[in-house]
Amino acid sequence: MTASSKQPIKVLMYTHDTMGMGHITRALKMIRAIKTAENSASITLITGSNTLSCHNIPETADVIKIPTVRLEHVAGTQVNKSVNGLPVSMVFKIREGILLETIKNLKPDFFFVDFSALGEGNELIKSLLYLKQSGKTIVCLALRDILWDKETLQKKWQSKNYTMVLETLYDKILVFGDKSVFDMAQEYGFSETISGKMVYLGYLVDATGKPPEKKNDRILICVGGGTDGFRLIDKILSSSGRDFIVVTGPYISAKDFEHLRKNYPAVRLIRDTKDLYSIMTESSCVISMLGYNTFCELLQCKVPAVIMPRVFPDKEQLLRAQVFHKQGLFEYIEDIQALDRESLEALISRAINNTRDRASMISAIDTEGIRKFSDFFGKAVHGIATE
Repeated sequence: MTASSKQPIKVLMYTHDTMGMGHITRALKMIRAIKTAENSASITLITGSNTLSCHNIPETADVIKIPTVRLEHVAGTQVNKSVNGLPVSMVFKIREGILLETIKNLKPDFFFVDFSALGEGNELIKSLLYLKQSGKTIVCLALRDILWDKETLQKKWQSKNYTMVLETLYDKILVFGDKSVFDMAQEYGFSETISGKMVYLGYLVDATGKPPEKKNDRILICVGGGTDGFRLIDKILSSSGRDFIVVTGPYISAKDFEHLRKNYPAVRLIRDTKDLYSIMTESSCVISMLGYNTFCELLQCKVPAVIMPRVFPDKEQLLRAQVFHKQGLFEYIEDIQALDRESLEALISRAINNTRDRASMISAIDTEGIRKFSDFFGKAVHGIATE
């Protein structure tokens, strides 16, 4: 693989963003890492996220906003819905057209796709085929550490023929996780061709900032983007009289936010923050779900944590909780419906009073994803193999 010699290096990054904030958060970390390796790189992020204002977008990166499609749960199934009232099929056609025309005109040296190899609604197929035919772009798929449970992954991949897609349309598969903790290729039984394209880079953990001079007794509750976090927040607050601060996430509905405000007036509620690190490090304990980015923040802050993972519509968070609970990092509970005052207090106490050296346990995990991705990009720009 050799990047175009034309300057500046042109990078296009895609995130579908139909639910939550995890995908765009990873993309922004990747953008900053690219700038570290190649400051003159021209970076364009194309995304369906409607929470751009919640993020610190680098001034040197441009953003193309495609129409938003939301993934909603209806009668036990996942359904894509537009937010502008148009038929979702029409919205996907618009998104597909913007993607293809952007690629044709930009002619990127690198195309990084976050998580969804064919894009939401298969909107990347034409773009990927065009890039394959042109042969001038390094195409990389970026994946989190754990995708789904094996059975779910096999069903999803078979339905979209992902094995063929990854074997023929992608040059590299970047895994932002630790192979020694979760060997994705082995766990999921990937083909030899796919396994040969995989590069494990470690978790995307930001550099640790200055620790707080003094921690408080307050417990932080955070639920990612907040799409489905209300029940968890309500359950915890109704089960304990401790001092809590809650980051609900920007996707919480106005109705649910108002319910929390009225029923728990003593609790400080924050819809969203660009500095979760400070709130987290000042807290005595964190109660949270365990999406990828929340996990990276917990690794960064090294605070005691009680994990209440999302178990629907897939078991990604539960698997992550189980893997790292075995290593002694977290307490976790799978069935929040069984949570009561006594069991919650026991979980919090065990987390806070855990005498194991959390910093040492975390140091054994590869948290160098940002630096390693920066190195990967720098070497790829100069045509150096990164096996």
